[in-house]
Amino acid sequence: MYPSSKQVALIIAVLFKRSEKTRARVSEKTIKSLARRTTLRSAFTSDLRCWLEDFGILLVQLDRGGFALVTIAALEGAPTILAKNYVKEERKALASGTLNEDTLFEELGITSEEDED
Repeated sequence: MYPSSKQVALIIAVLFKRSEKTRARVSEKTIKSLARRTTLRSAFTSDLRCWLEDFGILLVQLDRGGFALVTIAALEGAPTILAKNYVKEERKALASGTLNEDTLFEELGITSEEDED
């Protein structure tokens, strides 16, 4: 029988707390080992994310492999960013239906979803 996503989240939360870090990385291999699984299905990782959030931890999959762990409390003091200061023109374009998504994707350095089809 496999451990539940709640049980695995609880173990990861304890691991993270004992590390005394506010951010860390954990490998896919570690999560698979704790979960006693050979494959991490999206439903499992989604449940795991939800449980970790309940424990005050964000789990983010990294492009280069593995996962990032960040305590939600570490973000409490993060500076506020206001849409009126950074995306004023984009807000207008969004409201008028003239938003140029390609320009925004380019600014982010990613390919638009339409290009991937």
